[in-house]
Amino acid sequence: MSDRRTYEVTTSKTVRTYIYLIRTADQALESAESAESGLFYNCLSCITFAAFALEAYFNHVGSSLIPHWEHYERKLSPSEKLDLLNDALKLSIDRGTAPFNDFKRLQWFRNFTAHGRTITETVVEEHKLLDSESVPTGDTEWERECTLGNARRYSSSARAMIEQVHTSVGFSDFAFSQQFSAEYEAKGKD
Repeated sequence: MSDRRTYEVTTSKTVRTYIYLIRTADQALESAESAESGLFYNCLSCITFAAFALEAYFNHVGSSLIPHWEHYERKLSPSEKLDLLNDALKLSIDRGTAPFNDFKRLQWFRNFTAHGRTITETVVEEHKLLDSESVPTGDTEWERECTLGNARRYSSSARAMIEQVHTSVGFSDFAFSQQFSAEYEAKGKD
């Protein structure tokens, strides 16, 4: 005979997706800094997930502080969401100064990767090469963006933007402190 009892368990869990996304960007950056292979792909992942984290954070703030945010969430671009939050919550965000001066480029990168498509880009450059040297492949604009320096910069800027908005709206906790919270109730059935 088993000592196990049957329980009805009710769980409620709130997940702060933006924290998972920024930590994914952090992990990709750490891998880019330490691994000899995969640098390009880790930088691509870092920049993409940093941009995704920003929009997820705007949705977090919007759903917490703006009535009927669900009407805006799917209709507005990340840039429009930032404008709405800035105006409605009187945040005084200046896109011309750090860290928000990187916002436009991060969103361009986000849009390119989120809505990826095959592209052809013609690059004309002059190179002085020895006969034994390979001809450069002419990376596209988004490929040129995937550098370790840019990954560090954009990841840091995304984190700083989130922290600045978090503080400006008056949230008392640290922006990245709690990925989720959960409550549960268990009722014995026997």
